[in-house]
Formats: sequence, structure tokens, C-alpha cells
Amino acid sequence: MQSQKCNLRKKDFLFISLLLFVFGIAAKGTYMLVGKVVQPQDIALVIHFFPVAGAAGLCALIFAARRYCVVGLLISLFACVMLKADLPLFLFFFLSAMLNTWLVIRAQSRQDVVIGIIPLALGQIIIALGSGWLEGFRGGNTFLWLFGIVSLNAFISIAILFAISPIIEMAFRYTTRFRLMELMNLEQPLLQDLMVAIPGTYHHSLVVSNMVEAGAKAVGANSLLCKVAALYHDIGKLAYPDYYIENQFNGPNRHDKLAPAMSALILLSHVKKGTELAAQHHLGDEIEDIIRQHHGTGLIKFFYAKAKELGENPRIEDYCYPGPRPQTREAAIVMLADAVEASSRTLTDPTPARIKTHIDTIMKGIFSEGQLDESELTFKDLHKLSESFARILTGLFHQRIAYPDLNKDKKPASDKPEQAKVQAKPEEKTEQRPDVKRTVAYAASSVMPGSSGAAAPNGPEQQGAAPAAPAAPHTPVPPSANPGSPIDLVSPVVPGPPKPVNKGPLSMKPVGKRP
Repeated sequence: MQSQKCNLRKKDFLFISLLLFVFGIAAKGTYMLVGKVVQPQDIALVIHFFPVAGAAGLCALIFAARRYCVVGLLISLFACVMLKADLPLFLFFFLSAMLNTWLVIRAQSRQDVVIGIIPLALGQIIIALGSGWLEGFRGGNTFLWLFGIVSLNAFISIAILFAISPIIEMAFRYTTRFRLMELMNLEQPLLQDLMVAIPGTYHHSLVVSNMVEAGAKAVGANSLLCKVAALYHDIGKLAYPDYYIENQFNGPNRHDKLAPAMSALILLSHVKKGTELAAQHHLGDEIEDIIRQHHGTGLIKFFYAKAKELGENPRIEDYCYPGPRPQTREAAIVMLADAVEASSRTLTDPTPARIKTHIDTIMKGIFSEGQLDESELTFKDLHKLSESFARILTGLFHQRIAYPDLNKDKKPASDKPEQAKVQAKPEEKTEQRPDVKRTVAYAASSVMPGSSGAAAPNGPEQQGAAPAAPAAPHTPVPPSANPGSPIDLVSPVVPGPPKPVNKGPLSMKPVGKRP
């Protein structure tokens, strides 16, 4: 892994060289013009209006922190040389440039940059007080002039930022912070297609974007570029959404009916298709490069192993992504986060320790394959990325306690008064057990209270029985508390001496002659 590699593209060299040249010439022209207009002793005061902060702000729109700090340092040095200034003015230029870059990277919209002119002017006034004291400025009028000139510097710096940034976007095809913040809007057509057509891939992209943002901040990379690129890195799956496991939702796997070579070809195509969609929607060269490089030259191991199991003799080149390998730290971070998040879905018990072990295993595997050899990531960066990824995934797979069931203590439905009233109606009888039905039928064929004769013979046992004695006078039985219940139907209908209790099943034999 070439950690000391200076990974600047040709257009980056061209842009930085052009920026230094233009501001160097502008500083020289400013010095010559000021020398003809003001007195020589006032030149050191007037040249404080030169907008080095605006040039540094342009770099902050495009580059990461390490690079725009270096460019701001170089522009401050070139301006001081051309203006024939000393150390105090160099400190003013450089500190003003760093203040403006800090305001630019914290801005979430163009309106925030406009509002930033106020803190920029106030900060530059404070810096100018220190540099002016070092310069030897004395007197109230001198400081009043210094405050006015520094405020003019802040206004010119913001004006340069808005005037030149659209030209840079078109001429060098840079994706500035303004453009990246626009692409982050969920109303973008591509993100809407992801949400509607392939929600599984969309959720995967959201998690990866959170991981790469945390990781990029930890290692000092361009976190905004990483986050936006992660949102769009799998847009190529829009072509064949049902062939990716995160969009099948436990449905049939279409790869079961395909040859391994055809399945691998479909998976390989999503990188090419994603690059084409990025160019079609003008996402910018940086995002296109990350989409092209986020799988590097990795092997599709599952289908390669499946082809070998089927007895084929597959060529490893047919199962590898075309690449190239990640060329920048941002592309390498997206590759690592993509692999870690996708493979973490296979964890059965995602405890924090298992998540951390899994992340280290995946990252070591990618490193051992040589996928990070052309990026700028160091071993220290890999350790920081591992810690950041573990923190995000641990929060994603957080545990929850079981909520109590508040309905288990409620009374059964039959205990409700409304249902009890329905059961009390005599015309609406409930379904009875078979043994109760048989007992009721027998009671209907026996002597009922108030009847005038004996029951008719009903069966072999009854046909040989003696004639029944006259029925006893009817004694009214008090009504049951719950008329219509099955117990009322099987209770004795004629009062008499107590009878032995039959603890077995209900007898179907008729009762003999009563005394």
C-alpha cells in the first residue's frame, strides 16, 4: 500500500497551478496599482484587502482538508512574495484563508455561505488587530482604515467564491460542495428510483453512507464526497433489481435457474450501468470514478465456487470486476464500507465483539488481495476506519427488551355482561354436549310434572315393566337462577327421597317405579 503516494489527477494539477498563477499575477498587479495611488508608507495597510481567503475557499469547495490547507499556505506565500510583504501580512492571509475554509465546509447551502460574510469579517478584523500590532500600526485612524479594508476583503472573498465556482464546475467538471449538497437531496430522480424500485439496495446505501461519513471524518478524507458517492454507488442495480438478494424479500432466487457465468455477468454489469447513469445525470467525475472503483478487481467468489462445484472449468477473469482498484482514499473507504455492511447481514448473533471481529476479517481480506495498493490509506487509517465502522454497525444492530403483554390479564369474552344477557334468552339456546342432548331426550319421554298418565313403552326394558303408579301431586319447583342452562334440563323433575349419586357417565336407562 503506497501511503506516500501523491494522488493528484492531471486536472487537479492544472487547477492548482492555474489558481496560483492567477492570484500571483493579481497580487503583483495590485502592488503596482496601489503603489501609484497611495503613499509608500500606506501600502502595507492597503494591501490587506487582497482576497487570499476567497482562493482558499474555492479549494475547500473541491478538495479535502489536507489539500486545501496546503493550497491556502502556498497562495498566502505567493501573495506575500508578490506584494513584498513581511511575516505579519503572511499570518493575516493564511489565518484568514483557514477561517474562510472552515466556514465553507460547515455551510449546508449557498445561503449559509452568504451569511458567513459576517463571521468572516469579524474574524479577519481580530486577525488584523494582531497583525497590525506586529506591523507597528499606531493611532485610531489607522485602525479604522484597517477595519474598513478588512471588511472589503471579506466581501470580495465571498464574491469570488460565488462568481468562479460555477465556472470551475463546468470547465474542470469538478463536483463542488454546493453540487454535492444538491445531490444529497432525497428528491433527486435517481434516489427516488432507488427508494421505489429497489428499497433493499436503497437501505443498504443509506447505511453505507453513514459508515463512510464517520470513517472519512476519522481519517481526514472528504466526508461529503464519500457520503454522496455511497448513496449512488449501487444505482446500476436499477437495471436488474430482482437479481440482487437484498431486493428479493425471501422470494424465489432467479439465479437458481441461471448458469453461474450468466449470474456473474449480471452482477458485473451493475458497475458499468451505474457509471453510465452517473454520466447521464451529471453526477460528476469524482462520483463516477468511485462507482467504477468501489469493487476494484475483486472476485465474485460465490458464483466462481458454484461453477467449480458443477464441474465446470471457469476462468477467474470472467468472475472478476473490471476495476480499476480504488485510486483515492474516498473510493477505498466506500469499497471497505460496502463490503463490511453487506457481509454483516450474515451474522446470526451480532454482538459488539463479533461485529468488530467480522469487520477486521473483511478489511484484512481486502487488503491481502491488494485492492488498497493504489490508494492513500495507511495502516493507521485502516484502524480508525475499523473503529468507526464498528460503532455505526453496533448501533444498527442494537438490542431491545421485550415489551409486556398488557392484554393477558383481561377477562374472557364470555364474562362480559352483554354476552351473558344473550345467553339468558330462552329462545337462543346454546349448543349442548352430546350426553346432555341424550338426557334431555329421555326426560321428554318420561313422566313430566303435571302429566295425566305414565310414559309409553319406549324400548325393550319398558315393554315388560309393570303399570306405573298414579303420579304424585305436582309440587311447583322454584325457578332456577339461570333458566335455560343445561343444568336445569337434567335436574329431577319430581321431588322424592334422595337417590344414590351415580358418579359415572349419565345413564340412559329409564327410572323405575317411584314410591
